[in-house]
Amino acid sequence: MTSIKRIAISVREERIYVIGSVDDTRTMHLLSTDYEATKVNHLFSGSELEDPKGLDIFYDQVVWLRLWNSRIHLYKCRLTPKCNPVDVTMINHYPTTLLGMRTYFPEKQTPSERYLCAQMRCSHSCKAASLFTAKCLCPEDMVIGNDNRTCLDGTLNENSVSLEELRNEGLNQETPVKDKIVLEEAQHENREGDTRVFYLYCSVVTLSVVILLLFGVVFCIQSKRNLRSEQLGFPRQIVKYVKSPAQEGGTVNIYDELHHSCGQ
Repeated sequence: MTSIKRIAISVREERIYVIGSVDDTRTMHLLSTDYEATKVNHLFSGSELEDPKGLDIFYDQVVWLRLWNSRIHLYKCRLTPKCNPVDVTMINHYPTTLLGMRTYFPEKQTPSERYLCAQMRCSHSCKAASLFTAKCLCPEDMVIGNDNRTCLDGTLNENSVSLEELRNEGLNQETPVKDKIVLEEAQHENREGDTRVFYLYCSVVTLSVVILLLFGVVFCIQSKRNLRSEQLGFPRQIVKYVKSPAQEGGTVNIYDELHHSCGQ
């Protein structure tokens, strides 16, 4: 470029946006390039870029200020990926005292280490690795897992195999010693689990037998009571001492009378 009038930088996209001329003419061009200037893209050229007073990036749009007719005009154009001339729009105009601008929005701001680490969800600690990336850290006696987030016991190095792999592939003579230890520990845990299940099953069976025995005893007692009541010919609960109205100056015991009639 022969001259540069305005410049803006998109840190997230790692691109530089420039308004300037590429020859001796007064025609202004809107260009973008990477930091090494190896990928230059021509975005737009036209009278709307003449006498620019400001340039910036707002999401996926390029916005700039132009001095025209003693007024400052604000233009915008959406990048799709270039700036289509029919999409160039004048948003508003301002007094000439407006000599520059800056746009602010979340995607443009450099994120903090706290924000980056919140996205990582590390199991222990975290640290920013660059402006837009972070990495998880582990204590000295632990190592980072394959997901780059979870810290594992340092004794389980990358040469160790998982329990599922050992089950699928089996243990052969070439299996490392540490892998054998891992398999033996897993088998020991499985045996303990089977023992606990067996004890639980025995407890349930024993409890069921005790409940059945108690039910049988209660049933036998109740059967004996019902049998005795049937022998007397009336329910036992109504057999009690009551007095009838006076007969011949005395009282009659209903229980004795019923018992005597049953005996006959």
